[in-house]
Amino acid sequence: MKKRYVLVFLLIGAVLGGAVGLLMQTKLFESYITMSKDYVNEDWNRMEYFLNQSVDRIIELEKMMKKDGIKINKEDFDQVVSTRSRILGADSLAEKAELLEELEYEMNRVIEFYNKKMDLRRERFFYLRWGIETEKLIEEYKKYRDRYRNTVNEYNHRIKSLFFSGIAKSKGHFELPLIDESKIAAVQLATEPYTRD
Repeated sequence: MKKRYVLVFLLIGAVLGGAVGLLMQTKLFESYITMSKDYVNEDWNRMEYFLNQSVDRIIELEKMMKKDGIKINKEDFDQVVSTRSRILGADSLAEKAELLEELEYEMNRVIEFYNKKMDLRRERFFYLRWGIETEKLIEEYKKYRDRYRNTVNEYNHRIKSLFFSGIAKSKGHFELPLIDESKIAAVQLATEPYTRD
């Protein structure tokens, strides 16, 4: 009779221990997924910050050129600001990611226009300074874009793995959008004639 009670208690202990262990493992996996997603969001936010700063520099360039009476295609500058607004107003990361390539393409038109203005960089220091400062912001943007690409790849891989997939689905964690490498053109700082790669 005593043996029977001991076996029953051992069985109950094993079931309770297994349930507690499973619950703790689930919580651990869930916190790991959440932490990974937080890293993705952090990298995105930093990337977006430097992208916004770069767009602000394009607005400043437009003002400088207007003040100096330099003929520009205003539509190129307006498109950059418009697409940036659409990114900031987008509801999801997927929508924002889709617009990134479009914004980079539009920024490239302005940067290439600036790169062709060798005389401005050579004769007026503030145009050269604009290029130096803008190039630094673009480098930071590219750095965090690459970091986002790495963290989102890791996150997406993790939530599809055997141990995490069920927990990820049950807690509403789904794949996040992947993005390609940045295609923003380099800002030309030297005073040699502009050449397109």
